[in-house]
Amino acid sequence: MPKWRDQFRAWIKIDGVDAEEYGVEVDEAERVVSCWIASEVGKTFSVEWDILCDENSLSGKVYMDGAWCAGKLFNLDKSYTLPAHRTLAGALRETTVEHFMFGSLTLSDDDTLLATGPNLPDLAKGTKTIVSLPSLNIHERSKKAVTQQVQLGAPQVSSNTFRNTRPIGPDLVKFRFKYRPIEILRANGIAPPLNRAVSPSEYVVLKDDIEKVKRLEEELLATKARIAAKQVDKKPRIKSECGVIDLTGPNETVNPRPRKKIKRENGPSEVIDLT
Repeated sequence: MPKWRDQFRAWIKIDGVDAEEYGVEVDEAERVVSCWIASEVGKTFSVEWDILCDENSLSGKVYMDGAWCAGKLFNLDKSYTLPAHRTLAGALRETTVEHFMFGSLTLSDDDTLLATGPNLPDLAKGTKTIVSLPSLNIHERSKKAVTQQVQLGAPQVSSNTFRNTRPIGPDLVKFRFKYRPIEILRANGIAPPLNRAVSPSEYVVLKDDIEKVKRLEEELLATKARIAAKQVDKKPRIKSECGVIDLTGPNETVNPRPRKKIKRENGPSEVIDLT
């Protein structure tokens, strides 16, 4: 959860469950801790915060979409143990509380809204006003993925005590929770993509495909081995044949001519008649 040094921490609960924060940033110079949370129309939420340091007379103020809603005091004494916790679930009246909830944004085709621009939802800034939360009206062409706003639920009986406070110095820290539907946070890379669960039927198909790929790879290796073996067997060979080769005529190895007889005659010398 967002934390300022070792002094304060704050978070949002939606329908009683701690909301997951995305893109937490800490600005030391401005003393602002900001993050994103996923909102859903119709769900109620509360603001939770702890004080972790030993300080007296601290107050926490809560703003919704620019409007001041309520505050809580921290009057620490020996009876308190740290961390001291506070929660705010709605706008407080003297005898009632109107719970915070996410609602749909009002879109308009009034072109005068294009000049002023939309008042983008933010859970922690604005001027101090109280009566009701403002209804955010923006032009339909400039909504920029803003589709929700904070609304108040029906009044419920609650006994509340109010005190006037006066600040004696600058704000120690501001926690700013920006909200959008989870689909928009994922589309903008703020929240991680959804890990879709694989159904049993998809798992069977995937397993069959893996086994088929293995069989095809084995067949491919076997085919390559057979081709390599055939290439080794087909080395060039020299055929040896017997016969007399006549370089001046037809190849007598194929069609040998009958040998002529040599006639020898007696005389002073031997004459070889090749005719």
